[in-house]
Order: sequence, then C-alpha cells, then structure tokens
Amino acid sequence: MVAMLRDPDHVVDSIRRRGIVSVEEGKERWSRAIRAIHQVQEEYEDRVCLIRFADLLTDPEPVMKEVCALLEIDYSPRMPEGYKYTPQYHHDRLDASVVTRDVEDCSLKEYEWEAVSMYEELVRNAGQEV
Repeated sequence: MVAMLRDPDHVVDSIRRRGIVSVEEGKERWSRAIRAIHQVQEEYEDRVCLIRFADLLTDPEPVMKEVCALLEIDYSPRMPEGYKYTPQYHHDRLDASVVTRDVEDCSLKEYEWEAVSMYEELVRNAGQEV
C-alpha cells in the first residue's frame, strides 16, 4: 500500500476549495483515512510505503523511485510528469506552492486528537519531522 501523508489542515482546505463537502465532512474524511492507514501500517508494516505529499511535489523523482521499488516495477523518468497527462490538473508543472500556502487552522487536535496523534506517529514512522 502506498499512503500519502499530507498536513491535515491542507487536506481539509483542499476539500473545501474544491467545494465537494463542508469543512466538518473534510475533517471526518481525513480522520477516517488516517485511521485506516494507521491500521494497515500496523498490520502490514513491511508492505506499506509512507510518503509525504510535500516530498512528492518538491522532489518527485526519489519518491517515485521508492514507490516503484515497493511495487516491483521499473521507474520511468516520465512518471513525475504524470500531471501532464491528467486533464483535471490545469498546470504545466507540479505546483509545490500548495505545500506552503497559508490555510485555515481547522482545529483538528480539538476535533479528533486521536487521529492527529496517529498521523504524527505515521510521519515519524516515515522518518520525517511532523
């Protein structure tokens, strides 16, 4: 399994920006996803690849190589350019600014402290700072 770890406030903001659901529903979706990733990672640690969304956007090649190694497939230099072939992505490059833009604090620690704690553990397991 490949699990994407992204700052929770950015996840909720992304859901809100796309107008799909309310902020509260975005929080619930994020919490459910983190719980599922945490459970799978505990049960199948050697078969889970935890990657940070920020790393994928800012330095995609090593991330893609790691994913390919897990999946036992060959890496292609075109893989980090997948956005060029996705009609829903309206940019001519990966937009790393989404990682650093200001977003609303969704108070997820008050909303779902247990899922936030699981997220922080997953990020530590991935060997990265929270």
